[in-house]
Amino acid sequence: MTIILFLIDNSASMNQRTYLGTTFLDTAKSAVDHFMKSRARDPQAKWDRYMLLTFEDPPANIKAGWKETSNTFMNELKLLKANGLTTLGPALKYSFDLLNINRATSNVEGYGGGRFPFCLEPAMIICITDGRSITSTNGVSNELILPMNSSVPGSELTAEPFRWDQRLYGVCLKLQALPPQETSQTNTYIPLAEDSPIDAMCDVTGGRSYSVTSQKMMTQCMESLVSKVQSGVIVHFKKIGPDPVPIGDEVSASNGQWQNCRKMIHVQRSAQKGGYAQGTWPIPEPFWPDLGAQSLPARTAQPVLNFSCTPSEPTILENFAYDRYEIEPSPLTQFILSRKQPNVAWQVYVAGSAKFADSGQPFGYIKPSSNLQSVYLFIMPYNYPVLLPLIEEAIKVHKSKVTQTWRQHFENYLKGMPLYYGMPLRKELKRIGLNMLPESIDQHNSYSVMAYLKKIRNQAKIEYDKIVSSVNQKSFAPECIPVIPRSPSSIISREDFTSILQQYGSDLSMVHQQLQAYETHTLPMTNTNVLLQKYRNPFDISRKYLIKQLARMKENFLRPIQEIKTKDNDSNHTIPIGKMGDYHAYVENLPPPLRPLETAPARVHTFGNPFKVNKNFQMIDEADEAMPGQQKALKRKEIPSELMTFNSKKRKRGPIPKHFSIKKPYVSLNGYSSDSEYSCATNSSDSEMSDMEIPVLRMNGNVPNGHLTSGEAVPRRRLSRSESISGNSREDEETDEIKSLREIDEFNTILKIDMFRDVRRPGNDYSSLFKKLEKIRGDTDLRCLVIEAVIHEAARFRRRRMMQLLRQYHSALKDQKRRFEADLEIVDVEPPRSLIRNIGKSFE
Repeated sequence: MTIILFLIDNSASMNQRTYLGTTFLDTAKSAVDHFMKSRARDPQAKWDRYMLLTFEDPPANIKAGWKETSNTFMNELKLLKANGLTTLGPALKYSFDLLNINRATSNVEGYGGGRFPFCLEPAMIICITDGRSITSTNGVSNELILPMNSSVPGSELTAEPFRWDQRLYGVCLKLQALPPQETSQTNTYIPLAEDSPIDAMCDVTGGRSYSVTSQKMMTQCMESLVSKVQSGVIVHFKKIGPDPVPIGDEVSASNGQWQNCRKMIHVQRSAQKGGYAQGTWPIPEPFWPDLGAQSLPARTAQPVLNFSCTPSEPTILENFAYDRYEIEPSPLTQFILSRKQPNVAWQVYVAGSAKFADSGQPFGYIKPSSNLQSVYLFIMPYNYPVLLPLIEEAIKVHKSKVTQTWRQHFENYLKGMPLYYGMPLRKELKRIGLNMLPESIDQHNSYSVMAYLKKIRNQAKIEYDKIVSSVNQKSFAPECIPVIPRSPSSIISREDFTSILQQYGSDLSMVHQQLQAYETHTLPMTNTNVLLQKYRNPFDISRKYLIKQLARMKENFLRPIQEIKTKDNDSNHTIPIGKMGDYHAYVENLPPPLRPLETAPARVHTFGNPFKVNKNFQMIDEADEAMPGQQKALKRKEIPSELMTFNSKKRKRGPIPKHFSIKKPYVSLNGYSSDSEYSCATNSSDSEMSDMEIPVLRMNGNVPNGHLTSGEAVPRRRLSRSESISGNSREDEETDEIKSLREIDEFNTILKIDMFRDVRRPGNDYSSLFKKLEKIRGDTDLRCLVIEAVIHEAARFRRRRMMQLLRQYHSALKDQKRRFEADLEIVDVEPPRSLIRNIGKSFE
């Protein structure tokens, strides 16, 4: 993963305009957009992470950090404004700290255990500024100074604020206000910004600066930066010893740039390992590790590799690991390739890595490729000229059965080898069949150092979480305007004012403090980007628009059924241009779509022939008849009615005895229930239903429930408790009782609709309504249900007098039912007709 951090200068000087009419800040935004589009063409761009920082004070300077997406990055880039100071030094220091806080949470640095080039987190810092003087609250300066304080735990273990896989590139905008003169020569070279303070910092980190003077040069600069996105680390090559012997007529190079240069070694990523780099051997530390040490010395961010020009043979052992890294083109590589010696190697050392020798032992060499197109750095085990012959002797001569003399030479080698080489050497020897190193050799730091490194990781995780949370919770301070006093001289310095205060005995110290505080008073500016809520907040309405807005609010309130409300219609015309294409929020508020009327017919699998038709399948209109002229449709074989009857002999007998009867209430279509008894006997299939009518009980000339007078309904049939009915006959045919109940339900429904019309009819004459109440059919419970429905309809239209009379009628029916149930054991009894007539006449 390559981290690309854009550090944008948002100082006030970025508001100056170019010859194209755009500001420097607009040019910087377009440059960042062009960089991302160019970088997206590379397949490796899917591993990139973009971050955006400005010159503001933290945490407001972090616009897009570790957890923000690319959409957030682009939105924050568009919202940048140039209204700050050119605090370049603190901004660079905070950018390095933001990158290093994530490195501290893992073991990327590997303090005290050597430097592994393949264990890296490459990062590019692209700083786009106007290249002017550095301004701060203390004044103007032309010198770049980075603060020494750092919030990253363990920063004292590295001398510099950056790391060897972090590079800084500075883009200094020097666009003119007038169009530049066009030249016929096509010059693709972009000069260095040597007069900018950032140029020296770019050179130290392995990057470079660009001085941009035109829009065309800005595009070329971004293309050049895209090509710089590479995975690698920066190392410092330094020559020790005498110069190499000239070859033939070659004259010793007078230019000494190749003797001391800071360049990158490319680390290739493995596609099989998920884009991660692979390697085995580290670069040694510049100190000898000691298990009794209580702390670790600080090391430089970029290792210094001393190379000797003494010719040596390139040594590579078969089936033994080595790491090879390509050195980027530099004066050193040009000098080595110009000698045209592909079989000559220059050994590489790290000063202070050995226990006794100051220059250290060789751990690799520099060698050109066989085709003389590139130069590589080979990293081998520490003091490989001694180790590789011993391993070759153990494999080829002793056949992995080493002698005592060989062990003595091997132990002497281990005494001069740094301890952090033990783990990779043990794994490599085990791979080739030499298990001679114990696992205890993997420990290379003391317990106190290991505890300190663990403490650093825990503290770094806490700081990392704080930074991530501060990005989402950052508060933006409102812009303020300083209040300038009308008089240039302060009122406190006037003698007459002081004498007046002394005359009245006022406290001069308190007055001085209050007036001085008022001199630094500021007024906040109104935010023009906030949308006014004129339909919710009356304070957002200006005084002159109160009457017009009141009319709109009434229209919005009184017309709730219209498709688009007034407030929505007004808000649609105030949406920013950037949000006009956001249709997702609009679609979420829409109601779910209705299901299709007809589902699409599923295509029948035709086994490769799309024109094959199933001959046995024909469309028919009726269930039993096919269309004329077509093949007779396949019908299900009819089963005789004799076989459809319940066959009790074939049914498995249950635990219930034959003489046991189950009481089950029968539920009709209209909710009427009657207690019936079903016999479980197996020989009841031939039994017939005995019809018995309950004798009519007349009281005061009235007919009780279940019997209708003047032929209003079909006589009701009711079963006694001793009467049993076959379950087979219940399932096959519908009884006369169900037909009678259905007729009663249909009659009551039509009558209820007529009564609803009387309820809605204006006036106080309720005689027609109560006459219809007398015609309700059914038992008392059914009558009460219909009356309750009429009461509910009267409540909808607020007919309070009608509701009162209907409730009296309803309570009279209930009281009459309870009185009859107390005297007689009859469930359903019709209320006396005389009571109904008396109530109806009282209402007339």
